[in-house]
Order: sequence, then C-alpha cells, then structure tokens
Amino acid sequence: MIMHSIMDLGTLGGSASWAQGINNLGQVVGQLSLPNGTLHAFRTAPNSPINRATDDLGTLGGVNSFAAAINNLGEVVGSAGSNAFLCRNGIVFNLNGLIPYNSDWVLSEARSINDNGQIVGFGKFNGETRVFS
Repeated sequence: MIMHSIMDLGTLGGSASWAQGINNLGQVVGQLSLPNGTLHAFRTAPNSPINRATDDLGTLGGVNSFAAAINNLGEVVGSAGSNAFLCRNGIVFNLNGLIPYNSDWVLSEARSINDNGQIVGFGKFNGETRVFS
C-alpha cells in the first residue's frame, strides 16, 4: 500500500490531537486538546480536517473525553469522564443511561462498534472490572 497524501487534521486551538479510528468513508475519530488543556473526543466529516463547529463531541458534562472507534454509519464510541458513550445521529448518549438501572453494571469505556451497532468495552460488574458486549 502506498500513501498518496497526508492531511493535517488540526486541533481546536490546543497543542495536540490524536487519531484512534477511521471508517470506510474517511471519517476520523480521536481526541484533541483545547486551549485550556482539556481533552475532547472528535469525529471529522469524510476526508476533512477537524471543524470547530461540528466535530467536538463534548464531555457529557465532565472534563475530558476521547473517541475510540467509528463504524461505517458514522456512529462513535468512547469514554467521557468515567462513562462509556455512544454518538449516534449527532447525539451523544451516556451508555449507562441506556442499560437497566439495576443491572449491576457501570460502563466505563466503549472501545469498538461494528456496523450492526454492537459495542464492546469494559466497566464494572458487581464491583469487578469486566468486558461487555
């Protein structure tokens, strides 16, 4: 494989950005720093640099977040604070709010998502670290 071009995806005014995943459309996800030093998850448009108006996925009210993976539908998973998240259709969901309250799970980090919407990651089940699917 030969790389044909390299694109600087940029930041949102901070000093660094890190890519974690890419889908078949060329959308990239990862983490970027803001001028105040906080870290935010991002998702780009296909084959595009980071856009200040549309690509910051926020932190679910916490301080830091990162995006770990993206599927070919543009759905993103990652972690915000100590919560796993899913971004679907531009809305970021705390995965802990999508499981039964009495499940004994606390989902900490979502690591991958397939095109069927199946998510894997890790969290605490009955106080012990476990992987989930």
